[in-house]
Amino acid sequence: MTQHTDGHTNTRASWLADAGYGLALHWTTHSLPRGATSPIPYRDAVERFDVPLLVQQCVDAGAGWLLFTISHAQQHLPFPSPTLDRVIVGRTCERDLVAEIAAALAVHGIRLILYYPNVADDSDPDWQRASGWLYDPKSYAALQYDLVAEIGERYGPRVAGWWLDNCYDPVHKYPRWHHLHVSAVAHADLYDFARYAEALRAGNPDRAVTFNYSGTDAWRSVLGTGLVDYGAGESNLLDRVPSGPDAGEGGSQWHSFVWMDEFWVHSKPGEVPLPRYATEQVVAYIEYVRKFGGGFSYNAAPYQDELVAEATMAQLREIRQALRGT
Repeated sequence: MTQHTDGHTNTRASWLADAGYGLALHWTTHSLPRGATSPIPYRDAVERFDVPLLVQQCVDAGAGWLLFTISHAQQHLPFPSPTLDRVIVGRTCERDLVAEIAAALAVHGIRLILYYPNVADDSDPDWQRASGWLYDPKSYAALQYDLVAEIGERYGPRVAGWWLDNCYDPVHKYPRWHHLHVSAVAHADLYDFARYAEALRAGNPDRAVTFNYSGTDAWRSVLGTGLVDYGAGESNLLDRVPSGPDAGEGGSQWHSFVWMDEFWVHSKPGEVPLPRYATEQVVAYIEYVRKFGGGFSYNAAPYQDELVAEATMAQLREIRQALRGT
């Protein structure tokens, strides 16, 4: 890979540093509408999804990218997918929400990163059975390669990156996971991550890829070197800063990803909490990150219907004003 003019070697992901910060939304099957106690059924929520509102919020935030969940604890996809339909019925949508979001963001020069989980969660037993998670992890891994390749081919350059969750290092590296079912912790041993990365770049060889290997506990991985383009950077606090642009996991583009109001997803009745940090703190953090060539994803827990809470949007507008001007 050629050397980037500003010192980067990770050219697929250097745009994260160029943009500085982006907005991340965990919009999931568990997301609640404002004032509700239960979510709208996912397919209905996808049909009602207000793409112009989302894009305007990204613009108002000054976001250089949007990191958006296409699936989370439960396996549903907000677009058609013949591969998923062959495995389980009723988990895809006729509306192609990702295509609409990508096209609308592109008008404003905002890139799209897709978040995808890499496990069959206990909250979705039907998917655990249908996917082979419970009895054939190798088939489950092969299914993931096929799914992400289909998605990548579908969207091509319209999708600039992937953020793959739950790709944990071998279980002996993280003894704290021993109390969980072995399939939930050792499945990373069964992935061919080079093959996985190739599948994730289907349709766009320049697509930036990261695997979230170690969660919030440690930004290090025995698997990441040479495979990921940017660090997953998951963190609970604004407490990590870069020493240089390529200081991410495995020598990748440095990136941090922090929940800033509610804990990732708005799944509890009531209002989304106020932002956890004062605007001045967030601005200072982003300025420091940008100074050393890093990127930062600000995770807002959106309402299922109204998306980003107004208090959070107010802070994001202030951040934009401080860092981007008008």
